[in-house]
Amino acid sequence: MVIALLMLVALAPEGADPPTSVTLDRVEARLFYEGTGRLSDDLLNRPEEFTGWNTIIGEGSAEGPADDLVVAVRLASLDGTEKYVASPVELAVRNAKGKVIGSRTWKRVLVSKDGAAVLPLWLNDVGCVGELKFTARYNGKTKTGHLTLDCGE
Repeated sequence: MVIALLMLVALAPEGADPPTSVTLDRVEARLFYEGTGRLSDDLLNRPEEFTGWNTIIGEGSAEGPADDLVVAVRLASLDGTEKYVASPVELAVRNAKGKVIGSRTWKRVLVSKDGAAVLPLWLNDVGCVGELKFTARYNGKTKTGHLTLDCGE
């Protein structure tokens, strides 16, 4: 698998699929629960709204103490098969004042044989940061998400 990926990287962009064969599906956000080491469900794409109040001590909608967050961009191939794309995917997370508190760019992406790729960005110590805005960009498309993680007495 590693050799195959290295070969694909060496061939880019000639060996790459066109960026239009893959779509920017969604932005996801998951809390890291310190007591269990597991991730929450996707807080941005759930049926009920997430209440992010005092997550650092497990209150609000949190299932346990959580201060770190994994934000991810999900890409999907249009035909549900493996694709190698040599077009950048960008993810930025901003606070209420517009300051970037985390960002990541992927220059090449291998969409799995199941037709999806989930690209993560880990954010430390954000349990009381307040409003977060997530912006993902790929191939001229943008997806956004919002989440508020507040603390108080």
